[in-house]
Amino acid sequence: MTFRLKKTGLLVGLVLLLVVVLACALPLQSDVHEQVRFNSNISALNRQLLPDSVWSDWWPGKVERLEREMVLHFEGFRFYIKKNLLNTVELQVLTDSFSTPASLTVVQDSADRVVLTLQSTIELDHNPIQRIKMLWVSSSLKKAFQTILRSQSTYFSSIQNLYGIAIEETTVQFQYYATFTQNFRHTPTAVEQYAMIDRVKKYVRENKANEKGYPMLNVTRLSAQEYYVQVAIPTNVQLPEEDGVKSKWMPKGGHILVAKVKGGPTSIAQAKQQVQNYIFDHHKVTVAIPFETLMTNRLEQTDPNQWITEIYFPVL
Repeated sequence: MTFRLKKTGLLVGLVLLLVVVLACALPLQSDVHEQVRFNSNISALNRQLLPDSVWSDWWPGKVERLEREMVLHFEGFRFYIKKNLLNTVELQVLTDSFSTPASLTVVQDSADRVVLTLQSTIELDHNPIQRIKMLWVSSSLKKAFQTILRSQSTYFSSIQNLYGIAIEETTVQFQYYATFTQNFRHTPTAVEQYAMIDRVKKYVRENKANEKGYPMLNVTRLSAQEYYVQVAIPTNVQLPEEDGVKSKWMPKGGHILVAKVKGGPTSIAQAKQQVQNYIFDHHKVTVAIPFETLMTNRLEQTDPNQWITEIYFPVL
């Protein structure tokens, strides 16, 4: 019996010694490094990573907003945004037992493809047992990084999520447009705009032509008190110039960007800015003035929040 106990004790001692030796041979730091490649635009993605408000849209865990900071919870880890740099977000990752810096970087892979990298270096304890425990934590963090990157890449593969609005590249559908322009010394009202539209509608009827779509509008601010307004209606044929109303031509099949927005002037202005960001990001050039298609009659619907407007930017 005594011999068996000694033998068992010897085996246990050898196992423990082997564990200690192996633990001592382990590195004193653990590099956690995960990457994902996906279709996106680096400029648009960088803009979306700057505001804290957007992170909650794609973060796979709980987002807690405190008075001065935001805490991103996931799989037992707490992530804090420490600093936003060019193409990099510096993070701090914490649990109840450790803290380590991390970084989220984005680089261009090709024209419309990016690489996201989430990485951290965890300093390990000299104590072999603690070192093994931290390696388990490192393994858990690696899995968390994989899920975070997968969630982020899925979300930002969408044009709508990148720009906050769906932007479609399509072609010009109509070739002929009846137009009328007018200058104002004040912000033109909906009544004044629709008076111009009615004038064009009357011109189309009197020339026995057909309207092919919704009224179109462009308002350009020339100075602090001067506005240039142009309205148009697509027609089935080219019409003669008459009483200030002109017939203009656009190359049917030409490239155009389209975005639909619900809301009033502020929402429309924000949507236009996002389309302009898209144009800049994708190295396109505007070849004509942008315009709004008034899908809602703004005289009949007086609540701007209910307006539906399509925004068009002719581009190359």
